[in-house]
Amino acid sequence: MVNIHHRRFRSKAFVQHGPRAFTLVELLLVVAIIGITSVISIPYMVRSIQGNRLRTSVRTVVMAGRYARSMSLLRQQELTLTFDLAGATLSVQPLNATPPPPTPLPASDETPPPVIPEKSAEEAPPPQFSGNENYPIGIQRALDQVTIEWVEVDGEPHLTEGTATIHYFTNGRCQPYSLRIVDARGVATRIIVDSLSKARTEEED
Repeated sequence: MVNIHHRRFRSKAFVQHGPRAFTLVELLLVVAIIGITSVISIPYMVRSIQGNRLRTSVRTVVMAGRYARSMSLLRQQELTLTFDLAGATLSVQPLNATPPPPTPLPASDETPPPVIPEKSAEEAPPPQFSGNENYPIGIQRALDQVTIEWVEVDGEPHLTEGTATIHYFTNGRCQPYSLRIVDARGVATRIIVDSLSKARTEEED
């Protein structure tokens, strides 16, 4: 008799109920937590994206200079690296050639084509070129959502508008130049290139 009552007690104690629904208070609490997390994390994400754009633009400028130097040596032909400050674009062309119009950037939902390897300015190797004389020399790039604030060529005063042209010679040298690139946050990087075409970068506030 005792065993029967014991089994009945256990069966009542372990009765399984259906799934419990969330209350309105619990749902509101979850929504509030998600909202707070988004408010905190979104500014960091935006700054990270803008920082990547600045770094990519800096690498593009450095690699364009290395490209100009390599092609001038390879072809034994003087080239120019031209910066258009108004459009934040650059182009490498043979001396006295007319720079091409900038290539439009891809739509925001498209993956942009790789411009340069994901390496620092000092570590990135110079681009490899074909020995074919028909290989095109000219290139042009539009820098994404950054501003070329000024360019200084061969010790001349800063250019803050128009175009700035740097000559690359057949001996691998160039006119020394520097420029300052600023992103939407106001963060800036200065690129300095000496007469031996060696580039270095300096982050500025």
